[in-house]
Amino acid sequence: MWDHPGLDDLFGEVLEGGLSRRDVLQRALGMGLAAPVIAGLLAACGGSSPAPATSAAVVTTPTVIPTAQPARAASSPAASPAATSTQAAAAIKTGGQLTYGDGSEPTGLDPNGLSGVNAHTIDMQMFDMLLAMDDQYQLYPSLATSWKLQPDGMSYTLTLRKDVKFHDGTPFNADAVKFTLDRIKDPATKSSSAIAILGAFYTGTDVVDDSTVTVHFSKPFAPFLGGLSTAFMGMVSPTAVKKYGDNFPLNPVGSGPFMFKEWVQKQTCTIVKNPDYNWAPTTFKHQGAAYLDQITFRFVPEDSARQALLDTGEAQFIDFVPWQNVARVKSDANYQMLIAPRPGGPFLMDLNVAKPPFDQLEVRQAMNYAINKADILKTLYFNVFQPAGTPLSPATFGYDASVETVYSYDQAKAQQLLDQAGWTMGSNGVRVKNGQPFNLKCLISTLPEYSSISQIIQAQLKPLGITIDIQAIAGTALTAAERRGDQNIDFKIAVYQDPDIMGIYFGSRSIGGFNFAQFKDPQMDALFDQGDATLDPNQRKQIYAQASRTLMEKAPLVPIYYLSNLSAATNKLQGMFHDTGGYFWFYDAWLKG
Repeated sequence: MWDHPGLDDLFGEVLEGGLSRRDVLQRALGMGLAAPVIAGLLAACGGSSPAPATSAAVVTTPTVIPTAQPARAASSPAASPAATSTQAAAAIKTGGQLTYGDGSEPTGLDPNGLSGVNAHTIDMQMFDMLLAMDDQYQLYPSLATSWKLQPDGMSYTLTLRKDVKFHDGTPFNADAVKFTLDRIKDPATKSSSAIAILGAFYTGTDVVDDSTVTVHFSKPFAPFLGGLSTAFMGMVSPTAVKKYGDNFPLNPVGSGPFMFKEWVQKQTCTIVKNPDYNWAPTTFKHQGAAYLDQITFRFVPEDSARQALLDTGEAQFIDFVPWQNVARVKSDANYQMLIAPRPGGPFLMDLNVAKPPFDQLEVRQAMNYAINKADILKTLYFNVFQPAGTPLSPATFGYDASVETVYSYDQAKAQQLLDQAGWTMGSNGVRVKNGQPFNLKCLISTLPEYSSISQIIQAQLKPLGITIDIQAIAGTALTAAERRGDQNIDFKIAVYQDPDIMGIYFGSRSIGGFNFAQFKDPQMDALFDQGDATLDPNQRKQIYAQASRTLMEKAPLVPIYYLSNLSAATNKLQGMFHDTGGYFWFYDAWLKG
């Protein structure tokens, strides 16, 4: 009757009156059912039916816990009929080497360790994840073939594949899952992104048998399943971690379609195809080894030099396309301009609330009125991006467009708030309070974008009597300084497919982590915790809409613009596609002759 395992039984229980509407909703979400089916089941329960979440909304909230593969949306990369046609398969050319012009060299290639977005694209080619997610935010089996939320709402049981080996020959099994997750939690790993995704509520993993684990949390944690689909949660070889120790980030060993070959610091990182790979999730279009033999990432931070790699044919793919070149690339038939909107939050400015002047609410609010985002986007970004006014991007579950109007550019309002806060204009044109000048220490990375945007903001704030001291710091030293709170302001990007990105960046649990604003607010913590623990998608959406508005009113940040990955490729490169975060997969990619 129904094209889903177990749905007949569920519908029978509904008709017999044995389940409440809440039970039906939880069971249906747990089976990964589409919104129309959920609506029908709720209607069969009697009473008024709340509007079900759309398919995308349901899968964005990781309450979708299918025990079998759900039907794919037509736009999913794995759903194209051409992908399985004989004609398409015959056209694919195997072999060849891809050169990727990379604008930012990672600090290491340990996905569970000190790893940021600049490592993600490389890591995702080498490490398999327990779950996969398509471009519609739907979850699929990967290294875990099925998963189930336990009745306590705080434990997930995952059944694992039995045919997978890491690149060093170590079998993938339940012990490897426990090792990976426990290692993320271990302070010695110095995890950054992965520990933020695993969350503060993780209490441990039990090995049930060789192919089954149960992962425990101290309270319900809705973002967990979606987090398992990110490369930061990639499974690592326990053997290799123990062998290389602190040098594992320079000798990464996963189980993915590509294997690490070498890393020449400041120059290149090379990965080669895994000839034994035969366990790709169905979000991809084929099984077996990757089509490309090798991918070389060339680290070229200078924009014009990176663009030149593509223009001369030295590279077939580049990231961070210079904003001024986007229109040209779009109009050139030899290229593909690849714009991938990114979920999570915007490119933003942190305001360190732990020290003056941002320990005053009026001053933080003044900053949100003072910065002319439209001018920044026109001057620096050639209007490629859209100005941001909320902590969540429009592509993210829980985004509330009404929050965009909390602030608008209004220098008169900014001056009024600064005056109210006691910061008076001095004779030298710099505001002062209690003898202290309004001078902001701004810490930035060495990437050119950060220098440019900080200088524009520096110029915008000068007429208001605010001076900015810009200091560029390279590598991990910048993160360490930001975690200590050495700065008054800094910049960061916020990419994640779950609205918990707000808690990761502004929850008190993340002080010492990504909460560079040192922001600690009981009301916000309560909203973040409630959002994490709420499995009902409609309720969760309302919680994060409220959290977005309240966070902007408390103003520990200034949203600048909404992020998109700007990449470009030669038209000879085929088969690549991006994940929900805007990072590109190359397992299906191939080069036309």
